[in-house]
Amino acid sequence: MGGEGGGAPDQGRDLEAYFHMHEPDGEISRKKWWVEAKGRKSTVEPAAVKEAILNTTGKEDLDVLVIATNTNFSNPTRDWVKEWQKNHFKPIIRLWDKHNLERLLSQHPEAVIRLFVDALTPQGRLEVLRSRFWNYSSYSDGPTLEYLWQHRINLEWDYSEFLAILVSEVANGNIMIRPWTNHIDKNILLKIFGHGLVNLFFFCGRANKAGTSENPYIQGLAFLLLLILDKFSADIIYRFITKIWENIENVTCYPKEFRKVAITAVLNQLINEIYEACTNDCRRIGRSGKKYEHSLFNERGNYWDRLIIKLPESKENKEVEEFFYELHHLECKAGLKLNDNKGCPLMRLDEIRDVEKIQSILSILKKIIKNRKKQLKDKIKNLL
Repeated sequence: MGGEGGGAPDQGRDLEAYFHMHEPDGEISRKKWWVEAKGRKSTVEPAAVKEAILNTTGKEDLDVLVIATNTNFSNPTRDWVKEWQKNHFKPIIRLWDKHNLERLLSQHPEAVIRLFVDALTPQGRLEVLRSRFWNYSSYSDGPTLEYLWQHRINLEWDYSEFLAILVSEVANGNIMIRPWTNHIDKNILLKIFGHGLVNLFFFCGRANKAGTSENPYIQGLAFLLLLILDKFSADIIYRFITKIWENIENVTCYPKEFRKVAITAVLNQLINEIYEACTNDCRRIGRSGKKYEHSLFNERGNYWDRLIIKLPESKENKEVEEFFYELHHLECKAGLKLNDNKGCPLMRLDEIRDVEKIQSILSILKKIIKNRKKQLKDKIKNLL
């Protein structure tokens, strides 16, 4: 909080710190800092600043004195400090007011979380979540997501913050326990997906450096692609994902090869999920033998529920051994027109993942999603 009056008992500082700085010639020198806290309800009085500075007289080893306050310093106080500094080489005086502190704390969200998380507003917690996500590839925890969910009506969002929330939900194991996308306009969902797609390399690069898995990010984008395929035609989505790069500043940083890798990574993820979910109750496809990681995000039994209702609580991952085969004489439960000569397109994964066939891939997925959603609605209607 900082005390009123003089600073003699602590010799002019509330905190003493040492920083090792690189000099122009490559050498490293140690700098000694003192920090004097002036917690106030109004502007810091000039006498408090002057006394703090004068207390440094004779401290030849002191390099920097910071006087920090939660309020402001008056212009006469700042003018006095400038005049004093002209005649004194050391220490360097720095006045940190509330605006300086807010700027520094926004650059170091870990400090906010460690020290002030209970004092943050919901909007402040959202900003911390966003900063940690994009600057450090760090996913939020469940309690924070639940807190923000309870205060969602009063929050102001942008695409970066919404994507940070959504991907953090994936990382926590259940993307629909809090259905953030339920009341988001479809055009906004499309733009959020585009924002995530063009920033895929940015996020994954930082995730690799931080030792964080980028899989939740790709899974989150696959979830958004599933939703927009339910709401838009395949042609519209195809034009969107091929044109969105042109609106980026410094577009030359994203050559066509990079763009192909980005969309292929997301498309492959969605194909895997739909393949596993669709073959779960398919009469044409049998299974046995191949290893498959069974997690909630890819859980076959309730995958299509995310198109309408929220999923149940998370379950532990399981692994089973299985392989797939196709019975061509049976009808496709997803409504595709197949026969003995035309098998399930999801079975031909290597062929369907050809990036040059994105438009046809999206069309196939669109048909499957549409039919599966109709079946789910009919099932719910019959239960009611």
